[in-house]
Amino acid sequence: MKIVVKTHKNNFEVCYYIFDGGRKMNKQQRIRREKKFNLPLFLITLGMLLIMFTVGLVVGTYIASDNIEKLATENIRKQRLIEQQKDRIRELQLFKQQQEIKGGQPFEI
Repeated sequence: MKIVVKTHKNNFEVCYYIFDGGRKMNKQQRIRREKKFNLPLFLITLGMLLIMFTVGLVVGTYIASDNIEKLATENIRKQRLIEQQKDRIRELQLFKQQQEIKGGQPFEI
């Protein structure tokens, strides 16, 4: 890589070259070097993405299973309450039928 430094007095150019492995690089060589595929960097990036995906998947699964467990518990509680209410309604209907059969005063639910 060529770095040009100009002085203020006589506009004199001083050229500095950055060497790569002891040889001067021209523009095409620099472009080729910059476009070179960096396998370790690619593998590290891919590994980090995989780790982030896995952690997200584990955390998401844990949260979802926790929510499902809470919903299932709530649904079971509601189902038991509904069954108790149905049993109570059946008892009241049976009691009403028995009162009507015995000739007693009808009973309103």
